[in-house]
Amino acid sequence: NVTITSERPQQGQKGYVLTWEVEDNLTDAEFFVIQSNADVLDIVDGSVRSYTLDTLETGMATLQVRAYDYAYNYKSAFLNYGEPTTPGEKEPIRPYAPARLEIIPKHEVSFEARYTLPYDENGEQQGHWVSTGFRVLDEDGVEVLSMEFDGNNQKNFYIQEHCIIDEDGKYEVIFEGLDSFGNYYADSRYIFIDTTAPELILNNVGRKDVVIAGENDEEFTLEGIISDNLTGLFLWINGEPVVEEYFDYIPIDPIPFSFTMPLREGANIIQIQLSDSAGNRVNRTVTVIKPSPEFEPIEATAEFTNEYVPGVGYANRIKVNWNPIEDAFGYNVYVDGVQSNSELITSNSHTVDEKEGIDLSRLDGEDKLLNVRVEAVDENNNVIGYGDATVTIPMLPYIEWVKINGQDVTNNYNIIDVDNLVEIQVKFSHRLKDNYWNRSNKPTNHIKVQRKNTWNPLPADFSYDEENNIYTLRPWGGLVAGNIYEFTISRSLQDIYNGSYILSDDVRNLNISNYIDDTPFQVESIKTIDGRDFTNNPINNVPVNTKIVITFNKLINIETYEEDDYDGKYAGLWLTKNSDGTKGWGNERLINTVYQVIEDNGRYKSVLIVEPKLSTGYSYRNLEENTTYYVVAEGALADAFNQTLGTNQIYQFTTAGPGEPMENLPVNAVVVGNEAYDINYLNNNSDAQIKLIEWFNSGNDTYIKLNEDTIVNHRGEIVSLDELPDMLIYYDSEGNTTIYTK
Repeated sequence: NVTITSERPQQGQKGYVLTWEVEDNLTDAEFFVIQSNADVLDIVDGSVRSYTLDTLETGMATLQVRAYDYAYNYKSAFLNYGEPTTPGEKEPIRPYAPARLEIIPKHEVSFEARYTLPYDENGEQQGHWVSTGFRVLDEDGVEVLSMEFDGNNQKNFYIQEHCIIDEDGKYEVIFEGLDSFGNYYADSRYIFIDTTAPELILNNVGRKDVVIAGENDEEFTLEGIISDNLTGLFLWINGEPVVEEYFDYIPIDPIPFSFTMPLREGANIIQIQLSDSAGNRVNRTVTVIKPSPEFEPIEATAEFTNEYVPGVGYANRIKVNWNPIEDAFGYNVYVDGVQSNSELITSNSHTVDEKEGIDLSRLDGEDKLLNVRVEAVDENNNVIGYGDATVTIPMLPYIEWVKINGQDVTNNYNIIDVDNLVEIQVKFSHRLKDNYWNRSNKPTNHIKVQRKNTWNPLPADFSYDEENNIYTLRPWGGLVAGNIYEFTISRSLQDIYNGSYILSDDVRNLNISNYIDDTPFQVESIKTIDGRDFTNNPINNVPVNTKIVITFNKLINIETYEEDDYDGKYAGLWLTKNSDGTKGWGNERLINTVYQVIEDNGRYKSVLIVEPKLSTGYSYRNLEENTTYYVVAEGALADAFNQTLGTNQIYQFTTAGPGEPMENLPVNAVVVGNEAYDINYLNNNSDAQIKLIEWFNSGNDTYIKLNEDTIVNHRGEIVSLDELPDMLIYYDSEGNTTIYTK
């Protein structure tokens, strides 16, 4: 912030000292620009706080001090002075930006103007401004932007606005004002918005910008067309500058391009850089190869990498490999004509590091193409063979887009009215480091969702599409209605080349919808993994290595279900041997949770799949045989709409005993999953028949024991006991059960 501290001067005053003050709690001023009206008088250092003017203009005028920081951001202060010598000598509207004709290389445009009512013969300003503003018209006269400001009964008015114009092209800017007498004033400017770099279309260049010339060709002519206007043309051949031309503004029409270059044997590299009047640049590299029959060709490859270098840290490098040739005493490797090795290379590979003349840094928003040559030399250092390759230095990584529930929110940091079920997708320009996503049990904290003003990220499912570089994150359960969460992409996230995607954490607010589902929250069902339901009735003969599937009738509030990494317990859900549901000594655990969301008749439901285990320290083992256990869902467990279960829900099952040896399984037993049925029981029991059909239709194998020594699957193939489950619950013809184990 800059403020003028001088007293108001008078017209024609000599030796006037203009003084000012600056307050900025972020950065110091780098320099100041002193202006009188729109004319620049001087530029002074950022430490200066005063300036002496030789003389001041007559009539009404404005002094301006602009304070610039190191990034060329600026703030201005204004000081009006003097009295008019002739009534109305100054225009009522004086635009400062844009200029009369301005070419702008971005879609953001600055509009700046001063409105001063004319003076009468007595030097008084009559009336006031009713309205001021500006309009922007395209070449067809269609209005694409307009802003109007209330005059607020002001006699002098200043506007400064930064606006976005989406499309490139020529526009007319009309600054206009209406005073209290009904007088209309206007002043116009023209701008060209040009964000597109010139395009060079070459007619006689093949794929990958490589041309193979004839052995007897002494020169080669590049021919093509340049689109967009052109103000600069620069050419280098084999690293040496040969053309540097500047042009006046050329209308946006294609212009022909032609350049003839002499050829030497081997690779001839021509680099072309074009710039337009808006400062946009494009680079193109063409390699023209003139065969050299006396030189043996070398097949070379080059690849960019970033790896740890002792004493240096992680560094950008180029890995070059080639096939060795006979009679080679050694090799030299060149990058864009600069030799990379200090000593002769005696192997068929080489790592190129940065040095003077070899820049391996990554650009922001643009890939960089470098040319690599491998030359073989004999004992006398004569070149006897060579090979060329190109390597792409990838641009710095960036986030291409962010979507919440399929909606693009790339540029939105406060997402309103989000559904409870949240799926977040982030597309990256480059592949993530493996250790950021390649994890088996839970997502990385580099991309996370957490309740606003809390620290712990919520458990979530995640996946990573390696081919398209898309990371998908879905928090377990539903986010609580009416609450605000933060979705964070950490600044520590890097691509496989150790490039950072962002400079600071990308944090977005998720405002969850206030919609309330007042359906009572409950455990809909609790079953063993093989489908045995014990929601309402206890079950027996449960395998000691079973998993348990708990289905809730709505999305669970994951904030009431927190995983404890150290002992495998979960707040709100536990396993116990105590019939009253108390946790006891804590040796029983529900571990290895898998979370799913299912849709049933338009309603989302949470499904938890857990393993009941016994713990010894940090290790786990199967449940005890022939023992009764209770799964408890705590009454405080809530859904995404803050409704709780109300009371503890207790579900009972008993594990199977030691059982009979598997080889004693009766003849004619039909094996379906972890159960086996006597053939007569199966023929007369509809539940067993339904399970057989569902199991078979799901693509699973079924078996039958034909005699004491033969078991076959449903395809008629003989199988061994090893194919059967470790434990079977066998139902005889009367429905009585027996456990058979290996």
